[in-house]
Amino acid sequence: MKLVLIGSSTGGPGHLMKIVKKLPSDYDACIVIAQHIGELFLPSLVQNFVSECALPILIGNNGVGLQNGAIYFVKGDSINEIAESNCKFILRVLEEKSDTYAPNINRLFMSAARIADKFDSVLAVLLTGIGDDGAVGMLELKKAGAYTIAESEGSAIVYGMPRCAKEIGATKEILSIDEIVSVISRFG
Repeated sequence: MKLVLIGSSTGGPGHLMKIVKKLPSDYDACIVIAQHIGELFLPSLVQNFVSECALPILIGNNGVGLQNGAIYFVKGDSINEIAESNCKFILRVLEEKSDTYAPNINRLFMSAARIADKFDSVLAVLLTGIGDDGAVGMLELKKAGAYTIAESEGSAIVYGMPRCAKEIGATKEILSIDEIVSVISRFG
C-alpha cells in the first residue's frame, strides 16, 4: 500500500480542495489528511469535499481500515495514529486529546514513521498553516525513508508550518501548491 499523509492548517481547506479535485477515480494510494479544525466542523468540511472528488472521502473513525483509493480526514480534537493490526493498516483515534493542535499532525506523522517500512512508499506533505505542527513528525518520516514535501512560501497562505519543517531539515523538496498537486497525482 502507498500512503500519502497531508497536514494543513490556516488556508488548508482551499489547498486541499485543489488536490482532491485532481485525483482520478482509479487513484492507487491511501490519503490521510490532518486539517486543523474543530471536531464539530469536520463533517461539514468533509461534505464539501465529497461533491468535488472522484474518490470516497471519509471521517477516520477509530479502527477504520485504511484502503488504497480512499481519502480519510482524521478527527479534530483527538490524537490520531496510524497502526498495523492483523496485517492491515488502521486509524486509531485515542481518547487522549491534543494539548496543542487539533488534530495533532506531529503525532499522526510520527505514528506513520514508526511503521513506514511496512508501506510500499510514503509521501508526506505539509501545507500552509500557523505554528510548527507537523515539522518534527515530518523529520521522523524523512529519517524513516518517506518522501517529504513542504509548501513554498510563495503559495502558502501562512508560511509557518512549512517554514519550520524546512528550517529543521525535514523536507526533501519545497514546492508550490500546484507542484504539490502534480506530485500527489503522479504518486498514485
